[in-house]
Amino acid sequence: MTTSITSSLPGLGKLGIATILAIMTLVCTPNRSLASESWDYDDLVSFIDGAAIMAAGGGGSPAIAKQLLTKYFPSSGSIVLDEISDIPSGGGDFAASFGAIGSPANLFNLPDPLGLPYNSYVAMDLTFLGDDGIIRYLMPIEVGPINGLYAFLLAEKLNALSADFQIAVLDVDGGGRSVPTLPLLIYSYFPEVYNQQAVVSSQYSVVPRIPPRPTEWALLTADGESQDRIENTILAMLTGKNSPYAGAAGYGSFFAKADDISVAPPVTGQIGIAQKVGKAYEGASQGRGLEVAYTLREAGRNAKSVFSGKVIDITLDTSGLDYGVVTISGTGFYEGHTFKIQYENENICAYSDQYSTTKPFVLGPDSVAYAPTNGTVFDNSDLYDLVHNKKQQPRVDIVAIKTDQRILDLPEIMESWGNVRTAIPDGACDFPYSSPWEN
Repeated sequence: MTTSITSSLPGLGKLGIATILAIMTLVCTPNRSLASESWDYDDLVSFIDGAAIMAAGGGGSPAIAKQLLTKYFPSSGSIVLDEISDIPSGGGDFAASFGAIGSPANLFNLPDPLGLPYNSYVAMDLTFLGDDGIIRYLMPIEVGPINGLYAFLLAEKLNALSADFQIAVLDVDGGGRSVPTLPLLIYSYFPEVYNQQAVVSSQYSVVPRIPPRPTEWALLTADGESQDRIENTILAMLTGKNSPYAGAAGYGSFFAKADDISVAPPVTGQIGIAQKVGKAYEGASQGRGLEVAYTLREAGRNAKSVFSGKVIDITLDTSGLDYGVVTISGTGFYEGHTFKIQYENENICAYSDQYSTTKPFVLGPDSVAYAPTNGTVFDNSDLYDLVHNKKQQPRVDIVAIKTDQRILDLPEIMESWGNVRTAIPDGACDFPYSSPWEN
C-alpha cells in the first residue's frame, strides 16, 4: 500500500490499506550501472504473474493488473529498472511512492485511472519541491501485481510527456511482499529519510492545466508522524458518506532525497525477483510450486513447496478489513490432509494438519504463496470469486517464503507484525514469530 517532469510541464520544477496499489520512483538516464534493466511489455506480464505469487494473496488482482497493462502500456514501450547504486551521489534528485488506493474494481469506472497517481505526483511536487528539484525515482510500496505495476505505468506516462530525461522504477519495496497495513513497511520507520506525510488526490481532481495543478487534494500529517493515524484517515476518506475521495483516490507518500535512500534502504531486489519467478512459473508445465521455490532460492530467498491440493472453501468477513479462511484439501502426496490459511487481505498465517492442529506452520512476515497448477495466478479476491461465484475448486501448490532479512532485523516492524497476527480473529495467528516450515 511517484513521478516527475521537466520544463515541458510548467509548475513541476525543472524538468512522479486496505490495499495501496503502487509506489514509484524516477531515475535519470546518465550514470546507470550494468545492473540496470530495460523492461518491455512481456517482462511486465511476467512481473505481474511473479508478483501475484510473492504477494501472498494480496497486492491487487493480477487479472485487473493485466487489463491496466494492456490499456496503458504500449507494446513497444520500455521502462528502466534501477538499483539504489544507480542513484548519482549529490545529484539533487528525489524519490517518492505513488499509486491508487481503494477498490481496484473501481479503477475502470474512472475516465483515467492513471490520473490518480499522476495527480498525487503533481501535488507532491508542488508541495515539497516547487522549482527546486525533480522527483525522478518511483519506489514500489510492496511486491504486488497492481501495486508494483503502477510504478511502471506512471513512469511510462511521465516519459511520454517529456523527452528531457528518463524516469525509472527503483528495484526496492517496503516489505518484501504485499502487506495489509502501512506500519509493516520499512519506509514508515525512518522519518529522517522518508517524509511521513501523505498526499491524497480526489478522483474528481483535474490536472491538465497550465501550469499543472490538481484541483482537489489533501496533505495528511499525523501527530507523532504515525502511519497508523494517516492510514485511518485515508480509510475514512475512502468510505465517508458523500466523500469526494470515496471508492478510489490517488496516493503519494514517503518522499525522500534519492541519494539518502542508501542510509536506510528498504527491501532491495524483490521487483526483479518477481519477474524471474513469473517467467519460471510460466515456463513450468507441472511442479509449478517446486519451480517457484527453486527460483526464489536461486535468487537468495529461502522458499519451499509445502502443500498441494484443491481449494474447497474461502470465507470472507467484510465488516472491517477483509478477514477470512482458505481451506485446501490435499491431493497426491498430501491426500487426506488439510491446509488452512488465515488472511487479512493478505495471507497472515497457515496451518498444516501434518504439523499441528494447534500451532501455525507458517507465520507472517513469512509468506504463504499460491502457485496455481493451471497457470492462471490469482489474489484472494479472485479466489473468492472462483470458489463462490464460478463454483470452481482451483488446484494449487503452496509455497512458503522466508521473509527478507531486512525485515527480521527491524524490531519495530516485527512488533507491528505481531500486532497484525494478534488481530486475526479467534487468536488463530497470535503466536510468536517462528518458521516451522523450514525444518
